[in-house]
Amino acid sequence: MERNNRPGSPALRKPVGAVHRQETVSGRNGFVKYHVHAEMIRGDIDRLCAAGVPLGRITVGADCMTVVERLRAGERLEVCSLGDVCTSVSGLLRVLHAVASRGASLHSQSDPWLDMEAKGCNWTDLVGGLLEFMSRSTSERTKEALRQCKLSGQSVGRPKGIPPERLKRYRAGVMLYRSSGMSVRDICAVSGLEVRSFYRYMKSEGIPLKRRQGEDARSETEPAQVVESVPAQGR
Repeated sequence: MERNNRPGSPALRKPVGAVHRQETVSGRNGFVKYHVHAEMIRGDIDRLCAAGVPLGRITVGADCMTVVERLRAGERLEVCSLGDVCTSVSGLLRVLHAVASRGASLHSQSDPWLDMEAKGCNWTDLVGGLLEFMSRSTSERTKEALRQCKLSGQSVGRPKGIPPERLKRYRAGVMLYRSSGMSVRDICAVSGLEVRSFYRYMKSEGIPLKRRQGEDARSETEPAQVVESVPAQGR
């Protein structure tokens, strides 16, 4: 029986990382961030295997902390890029602190400047101090900015009073109320205002309300009374 030796046939396909199994290094773990494209995941796995990470110790996922929590003293976490473990400086510091607190190390193939295996550096104290400094400095900058605003007379927090755009509509409504025969409801409908809020504004500005005749005018200035019907008692 002849074997199928055509290129791409199942007989010639090699599993991912198979060519690197003889070069694996004990104590190394790998993490690959999940991508939508399977080819990107396969390429990252091949890179980690080429660096000596056993195929069975490579984890593909969305959060590297699942691997960090399993690290033991002396072990090393290998990644292709720091972008696989964090998206910000503060996130990187948290990952480094978690790795260092376990006595392990982190190595990124795309970021050679990060060398946690260098001698003479206490990464636990260093990263922990940086995290504390970032938190403290952020709080101090916020307090200083608030203090400067108060000294300069600027308002702090939510603005008080009527927004300028709404104030313009209130004033335009008052002009219509004084110069035209339009009712308050018609003015509010045209200006995009609420009837009650417009009445409150005119009252706060001391604008006298016009007395109108008729039931429709009375309903604008005061709520209609609800009269409950009482059933007549039988004689």
